[in-house]
Amino acid sequence: MKALRAAFLNSLRTGIRLFEGAPRRWFHRPSQIEDDRLRETLARYRALVDDINEVYIVIRGEHIVFANQRCAELLGKPVEELLGRSFWEYVAPESVEVTKQIYEATMTREAVPETWETTIMNEAGEKTPVEIRFKRIIYESKPAYALLIRDVSARKKAEEEIIQRSKRLEVISELTRIIGSSLDIRDIYQAFTSEIKKIIDFDRASIALVDGDKLRFFAVSGDVETGLGEGDIIPLAGSTTAWVMEHKRSNIETDFTQEAQFSIDERQLLKSGLKSAIRVPLFSRGEVFGTFNLTSRHPNAYGEMEREVLEQLAGQIAAAVENSLLFIQISERENELSKAYAELKAAHDLMVQSESLRALGEMASGVAHDFNNMLSVILGRAQLALGITKDPRMVKDLRIIEQSALDGAKTVRRLQDFARVRVDREFEVLDLNEVVRDALQMVEPRRLERQAIDRIAINISAEMGKAIPIEGDSAELREVLTNIVFNAMDAMPQGGKITVKSKLENNRVVLSITDTGMGIPEEIKGRLFDPFFTTKSPEGLGMGLSVAYGIISRHGGSINVDSSAGKGATFCIKLPVAVSAGKRLLLPEEPTSIKRATILLIEDDPQTNEVLRLMLERLGHKVEGFTNAKEALETFDKDKSDYDIVVTDMGMQEMSGRDVARRIKEMKPETSVIVITGWGTQLDPGELRGVGIDGVISKPFTKDALSAKLTDLLPTSAGSKAQ
Repeated sequence: MKALRAAFLNSLRTGIRLFEGAPRRWFHRPSQIEDDRLRETLARYRALVDDINEVYIVIRGEHIVFANQRCAELLGKPVEELLGRSFWEYVAPESVEVTKQIYEATMTREAVPETWETTIMNEAGEKTPVEIRFKRIIYESKPAYALLIRDVSARKKAEEEIIQRSKRLEVISELTRIIGSSLDIRDIYQAFTSEIKKIIDFDRASIALVDGDKLRFFAVSGDVETGLGEGDIIPLAGSTTAWVMEHKRSNIETDFTQEAQFSIDERQLLKSGLKSAIRVPLFSRGEVFGTFNLTSRHPNAYGEMEREVLEQLAGQIAAAVENSLLFIQISERENELSKAYAELKAAHDLMVQSESLRALGEMASGVAHDFNNMLSVILGRAQLALGITKDPRMVKDLRIIEQSALDGAKTVRRLQDFARVRVDREFEVLDLNEVVRDALQMVEPRRLERQAIDRIAINISAEMGKAIPIEGDSAELREVLTNIVFNAMDAMPQGGKITVKSKLENNRVVLSITDTGMGIPEEIKGRLFDPFFTTKSPEGLGMGLSVAYGIISRHGGSINVDSSAGKGATFCIKLPVAVSAGKRLLLPEEPTSIKRATILLIEDDPQTNEVLRLMLERLGHKVEGFTNAKEALETFDKDKSDYDIVVTDMGMQEMSGRDVARRIKEMKPETSVIVITGWGTQLDPGELRGVGIDGVISKPFTKDALSAKLTDLLPTSAGSKAQ
């Protein structure tokens, strides 16, 4: 890298010397040989600056007169469209003044720093921290300035991460010292919680201990007074601690006001204005004996980072609590000193064991990926063989293999649960009509309230088709429906009508929710499902529709909106019917039309690649498979018009599925991209859309899962070839 940078700087100096010398040598009737040599040098210069990683720009006045390809990538606009534009358009507003001062100082040949940092903003408004170096040059016979710009966002992010990690380590080190300063946790609790607040904000902290069938609050601190103070006792049954004891893992509640899961705890907390909480288990001899609790006035205050930090501290907190309890016992009965020593040793052993289990959990996520690849091959081969054999004994044996592979997938899911890399859950067969009825009953009180208090008449009607079984989580689906209906009510300040309809289409349930409200402006329609985007400021959190998007995605479905300002809105949800009821629900009057597509398949595991190819071909599609992502992209680039869909593995050695999707969308944006993953992690919907991923299938996959996903995408993605 240093050699490459040195070569570039030498060439840059050569180019600058050529430019600076132009008035003296090139524009006083140069010879043809000099002219050719100049053009050749300039061509080499342009090729060189286009090939470097840094951004290179030449500006005259405030306008861009030259830019390399890396500049176009950073600013999000082709080179030819950058020329003539003001450079200051691409400097973040908060950085313009300082950058102009340095630029003007350079023009007047004042002493300025060799390099300095500023912030560049691309066409999409995205900001990137950069390091800039100015150089006066002669460009096309006129004075100009060359700018060498380096993206330092990765460095900034790494520095911030180092700072945060260092801060956490300092706090953890101080917590260790505090815990070791006294055997009575009541003496150190305030100092202890003050240190924790440096890295995790909270309004109330407490330790709750199990005492038979009761729960006793052992230590409490914070700025909020509740009915659950130190020494107070509540029933254990139905409490959050009871849930933590049963599941032996942390519990995070994002918003009590939206869904109160444990009313015995939350009733008092809600009265005090608290809205979210995290409870971390305290272990003794492998069993939960209490919880360390943080609560906040703000919803969604706690996530994975807070969970990870607190679970690292949980062992020390557990040891401190046990030490304190032992100290109390020793103060009362000094003759039990030997027993106290044994308990302390057990606590130490537990801390070592907890660390070992944590390391095992990290390893489990990688093992799950490899097992899912193997199970994909086994399950796929069995289902392919079932499609061609008629021998009853062979069918019986293949069914056993198929079921064994599915059982193995469940084992892998349990392994992923242990490693905390899987967040999906087992679904049950539901009646969609019943789910809709329940959701409408839940919104009825709010409708009546608006009618009685605000004199706003809103009519809600349901036009449901035949009972359609689906696989899913009824609570999550009701949450989606109620959220959309509540939004529809808010969009009708003068009243109106909301209509819910369902129908069966291509073995998919199509559920639509239509309102006669104000509609959604075009400029914000594309951001509706983004986290934290809201038009209800300041009270809105902007999480409802992003959560709805995540729920529908986990159910294997899709959600979109059709609307325009002043003309109401229709939210359309598509969900797969229950697999066991699929054939029964294919009504004669609604025959399915199977689309055929040309598919580019990328999977670096040869056996999985072959199984995928055979499955897709059995479904009637034309497939070209590759085990090398770069070769596949080269082929797609040459014949991009021949492919309707790209199916790619997520985790490959040379290139990830995200990178493949991004490259495909750059070459042909309308091509649908399906990613197959064996990691079992839930991908962020915003990230999926950002890199161009249209669908996700988890390993081990079935032919039905492939067919359902392709059926969902083909009607809009496949052209004339996909018939």
